[in-house]
Amino acid sequence: MATSVALWTGCSKEIPDKTTVEQEIPATRAEVTVEIPSNLIAKETVVLESMELLNTVVVFNPPKALTENIFVKLETDPFTVPEGGLEIVFTTEDGRKFSSKALSGADDAGMTVEAGEKFSFYVPSVDPFLPCSFPVVFPLGRNPDARTGFYNYSDDQPDWRNLGIWRCFDQKQAWAKWVKMSDPSPRFSQIREMANTGEIGSIGLKGIWTGDYFEFTFPVENIKAGSTVSFNAPFYGRQQPVFWTVEWLDGGEWRSDTSLVTTWDGSTTLEASFATRLYGVVIDYSFTLVHPIDRGELKIRLVCTDGRYQADISTGTVVKRSLPYNNGSAYYAPFYFYCEGSGVNAFTWNIN
Repeated sequence: MATSVALWTGCSKEIPDKTTVEQEIPATRAEVTVEIPSNLIAKETVVLESMELLNTVVVFNPPKALTENIFVKLETDPFTVPEGGLEIVFTTEDGRKFSSKALSGADDAGMTVEAGEKFSFYVPSVDPFLPCSFPVVFPLGRNPDARTGFYNYSDDQPDWRNLGIWRCFDQKQAWAKWVKMSDPSPRFSQIREMANTGEIGSIGLKGIWTGDYFEFTFPVENIKAGSTVSFNAPFYGRQQPVFWTVEWLDGGEWRSDTSLVTTWDGSTTLEASFATRLYGVVIDYSFTLVHPIDRGELKIRLVCTDGRYQADISTGTVVKRSLPYNNGSAYYAPFYFYCEGSGVNAFTWNIN
């Protein structure tokens, strides 16, 4: 039997431009925060009357128009994510019913949420295909509207640490996944973290190695052959690998356009797309699509070309190591998206 929970728009903690429901969670229950996007149905402003999830019915009283993303916080019994994901059933003010599946990835199945735990997830658009509007911006740095004062904290990137997923803040159908391809040392584990200090608000990594990559996914339509895809982003690291290769899926084939790239200190040259440096640098990169994409996904990878060549702090040069930099007990080379004084506070993608 489903439990009914009334939703109200007034809450004890005001969050600008967002609606949140606050409830006190007993120790035997779990706390779940569900983000419902304004584009739940593409090109339509939906007015919700209720939502059913995990045997709980949330009643929107009065009915809620999705003119903005809303956050619903509720308590549930401990649960395990089933194969295929969690089904969320919505009822609109005009009596329509439709459903969406959240946490439907292969890595999500079997995930458990225990009593006393807090868990957040995003509801995908009911329309399985929602094309991006370019530019697509992954914001970085400070966010005065956020609880923590930063972008890319656990509030807005709940899937980064456990799943390696980084979602676009405003267009969540655009996202990136970090894929670890190797384990160079049996002693140490790669670390996914958040870098939130000073002016830095970014996802972060320690222990990057050869072949590891970010894969960005953008639903797109009406992209012509010969279109130019570009990005502008700040890269930061200490003791981190410096060479990267950009790959993109074009007509069913992974392509790249590499050349001999020399590091900032002039010491090392390698076939790659670009090289970062010690501390921060802003990278502008572009490539041309050979094939059109009428309706589908544009996928782009940023691949660590060769993890051995690393930006060394003590010498200020590139050095060659057989493992990711470590302090003897853990990987210790931070990597994130930041460049002091550059004024670049986003990872921005564009198509022309």
